[in-house]
Amino acid sequence: MAYSPPDWSGPLRNPISLEFVVNGDVKKRQELPTGKDYFLVGRHAKQCDIVLDRFEPKASRVHAVLQCKEDSDELFVYDTGSTHGTMLNNRRLDPRTYTPVTVGHQLRFCAEGSECLVIVCGPDELMEEEGEVDLTKLRDEAKSERRQADQDLAKRKNAKKERMMREKTRDVVAKMYAEKARARQQLAAVELEKDREKLHEVTWGMSADAVEVRGDGLGEEAQKVLATGDDGWIDPEKVRNFKALTDKQEQMVAKFELKMKKLEALQKRKGDLEGKIKKKKMAEGQFNEDTEFDPVANKPDKGGASSEQHAQVEQKLLSVHEEVIQESDRILISLGLKTAEMSEKQKKESTKRPQWRYLKSARPP
Repeated sequence: MAYSPPDWSGPLRNPISLEFVVNGDVKKRQELPTGKDYFLVGRHAKQCDIVLDRFEPKASRVHAVLQCKEDSDELFVYDTGSTHGTMLNNRRLDPRTYTPVTVGHQLRFCAEGSECLVIVCGPDELMEEEGEVDLTKLRDEAKSERRQADQDLAKRKNAKKERMMREKTRDVVAKMYAEKARARQQLAAVELEKDREKLHEVTWGMSADAVEVRGDGLGEEAQKVLATGDDGWIDPEKVRNFKALTDKQEQMVAKFELKMKKLEALQKRKGDLEGKIKKKKMAEGQFNEDTEFDPVANKPDKGGASSEQHAQVEQKLLSVHEEVIQESDRILISLGLKTAEMSEKQKKESTKRPQWRYLKSARPP
């Protein structure tokens, strides 16, 4: 940039210096030689008299001019139309305008986010008449601002550390409660297993007021709560209508109902698979209605995946069927309508029967 000084330009008569203050510390002090009319300020090291590259990286190459006046101690600052502007005592200057500046004034050669404060220093007689500008005070204020900034930063760091500690503590407490909950669940499972074992040992009401037992092993009172048919297990609604149940007995009945739903679902699944296998065999001309699904005959049917699934479902049916009978016996025992010895005897007898008798959809040989 080619700067043309004004007609009233003249040499500097008194020694003037500039102090560059960054974060409260004086980083540089530059003397302005007397006898020179003006001083270029900017980042261009070869062209400028006052180089800002280290302290104000956002400044323009030729940012501003410090202009002296002929036969006068006055000094002026002139912004050359810089990108980020110039500030004098925290007031942004109009570009390409000469503004008076005296000893004690503060300059910033970047109006946006500047960290470098340039203080004009010189003889006391060149200060403003009010004498309100105190360089020592300005430095102290700058240091105070920096100290306050450091304190604010420390507070933010401490707040973050406390927040992280709270979160860590919360996680530890949550894990501790989770471990306690798991321990309680395990203990409850052990107690439940003990209660189940006691069901085979404890009877309710089987003393002086026990019902008379018929030849089939169950008394007349027990027959009133059995489901219709020859399955030999209870009907939940009949049990609830038989007498007021305790909470434990109600839980046992609810568990029996869940087992029954599982059994019905398996029976339906077994029927669907038998239909698929039968349809496939009929299409191949290999279907034998007498022995196709006879578990006693145990004939392989070459039905592929459907036959394997059919066999798996049959095994599950046998298992769930036994569970239903066991749950029914527990309820009868708790109601005083059956003894644990009777239940064990029936269980032994059931093992001698062919497996197909436990599968409703199977046919006898």
